[in-house]
Amino acid sequence: MLWGPVLLLLLGAAVGLPGLRDHRQVARNVTRLLDDLLATDRYDKRIRPDFGGPPVKITVNMYIKSIGPVSETDEWYAMDCYFRQKWFDSRLRFNLTGLDEFSMNWLFLERVWKPDTFFMNGKKSYLHRITVPNKFLRIRSDGFLTYSMRLTIKASCKMHLRKFPLDSQNCPLMIGSYGYSAADVIYEWPDSLEPVGLEPGVSLAQYDLVNITTDTENARDQLRVRRADRRIAEDFSVIRVNFHLKRMTGYFMLQVYVPCTLIVSCSWVSFWIDPDAVPARVSLGVTTVLSMTTMGFGGRAQMPKVSYRMALDWFVILCFSFVFAVMVEYAAINFIDTITEDLKKIISERKKQAQKEKAIQRALMVAEDETGHLLSEAAENAPPPELVGAALITGPLAAAVAVGAVGHMEDPPPPSPPPDGKLPLEDDLPPPPPPLPPPEEAKEPNEKTDKVEAPLASTEDEVIEIEAETENPESWLLECACSPVRRMRRLRGVHLLPTEADVVAAEGVQKEKFSNIDIQSRKIFPLGFTILLTIYWVMYMYYITDEVPES
Repeated sequence: MLWGPVLLLLLGAAVGLPGLRDHRQVARNVTRLLDDLLATDRYDKRIRPDFGGPPVKITVNMYIKSIGPVSETDEWYAMDCYFRQKWFDSRLRFNLTGLDEFSMNWLFLERVWKPDTFFMNGKKSYLHRITVPNKFLRIRSDGFLTYSMRLTIKASCKMHLRKFPLDSQNCPLMIGSYGYSAADVIYEWPDSLEPVGLEPGVSLAQYDLVNITTDTENARDQLRVRRADRRIAEDFSVIRVNFHLKRMTGYFMLQVYVPCTLIVSCSWVSFWIDPDAVPARVSLGVTTVLSMTTMGFGGRAQMPKVSYRMALDWFVILCFSFVFAVMVEYAAINFIDTITEDLKKIISERKKQAQKEKAIQRALMVAEDETGHLLSEAAENAPPPELVGAALITGPLAAAVAVGAVGHMEDPPPPSPPPDGKLPLEDDLPPPPPPLPPPEEAKEPNEKTDKVEAPLASTEDEVIEIEAETENPESWLLECACSPVRRMRRLRGVHLLPTEADVVAAEGVQKEKFSNIDIQSRKIFPLGFTILLTIYWVMYMYYITDEVPES
C-alpha cells in the first residue's frame, strides 16, 4: 500500500524533468541572445538605427486613462495616459526557435537606443515610479521594438475666453524629437490602430470631451516647426493630437446667471413701494447693489485674468447696470419731489406777499374813500359866501367853517375885511371854489391777477437765441459751439424737472400715490432687460466665435 504514492511521485518527477530542463535552456538561450545583440562591439546605443540612411519612423499611439483638471487661470490641462512608441531597429533582429517576441525589464532600457521624444507644449510631465518605474520594452524577432510607459502629462493650452463660460476650447498636445531633425526621425500615427484611445467612462467636471483629432502622416498635413535656437535652420517632425472641449454651463447657471437675474428682478419691487417710504426703498436698492457686486465681481479671483471682456463680464455689467438704474430712478423721483415742494413754498410765499399788498391797497382805498366823504360833506355844509368875512362867528358854525378851512388849505385865503368894518357886496366876493370830484370807487381785484404768472421757461433761451443770432461769428468754431445750443432750444418745450407753471396747474388736483416715473418704470425695466438678455444669448450662442482675431 505504501509503494503506490511513491511510484506516482517518481513518475511525476520523471515527466516534469524534461520541461524544467527546457525552461532552463530557454533562459540560457535568451541570456546568450541578449549578450550577443547588445554587445558593445556590434551595438552602439548612441547611434540611431539605419544611421546615414532613411529616417527612422516612430509610430506613436496613446491610451488615455483620465483627463483633467483644466485650468483657465494658468491655461493648462492634465491627463494620465499610456504612451507607446514603436520603431524598427535592424540591429536587434534575432532567430531563436520557439521565441518570436520577448519583453525586457526597465533596467535593460538603458542599453538600447530610444528616441528623445518630448512634448513641445508640456509644462510638468512625469513618469510614474510606484512601485517601480512604469515602463517596459518589447522586442520582436524582426527588430520591431515597442516602448511603453505610463505618464501624467501637464500641457499648456491657449484659452480663448471671449465666450466664457459659453466657450469651447481646442487643447493640443504636440509630440516631437528634441534633438533629431526630420532627416533622422519622423513621427507618425498608426494606420491600423486607433491613434488615441479613451477609456470608457472618462469625463471632466466642467467640460464635455466632444472630439479627439490627430494629424496624419501625409506631407501636406504633417506639422513641421523650425527651431529658432539653431544657426542652421532645420525642420523637426511633429505630430499633434487635439482635444476639443466644450464647457458645461450648469455650474455657472446655478452660481451666477440665475442668482443675478433674480437679484435684478428683486430690485424691481422698489417700483411698487410707496415713494414716501424712503428707508424701505433705499434699503432695497442698496441691498441689491451690494449683492450684485459681491456675486458678480467678488468671485473674479477664481476667474481667468484677461485683458478683454468675457461673456460673463458683459452679463454681470448688464445686471449691475439695471440694479444701479433702479437706485438712480428713485433718486430722480426724490429730487423731483424736493424741487416741487420748494416751488410750492415759493409760490405760497408769493401769494402771501401779494395778499398783504392787496390788503394794504384796500386799506388805503378805504381811507381815501372816508377822506373824500368828509371833504364832500364839508363842502356841502360850508357857510354862504356872505358870511365868510364875518369877524365874530360863534356856535357850531365855527366848527364847520374850520373843517371847510382845513379842506381848502390849498385854496387862496379869503380877503381880509376892510378896515372900515363893512362887509363886501355879493358881487365883490370871489367865486366859490369848484366842488371836489367824487372819489373813484375802488376797483375790484381781478381774479387773474391773484394768480402768480409763471415765468416763461423759454425767456432766457430766447434771449440767448437773439444774442446768438445777432452776433456775427468770426470763426467756424464759434458756429459749431452755437449749433448744439440751438438744437437744445428746439426742445425747450420738453422739460424733465417741474416748473412753476406745472406746480400752479397741479393745484387743487389730488396727488397720486405713485409718480408717473414709477408707473412707467414697471414696464420699461422688465421689457428692456428681457430684450437685452435675448440679444445677449443670441449673439453669444450663434454669432460670436471663440477665436481671437489675429493681427
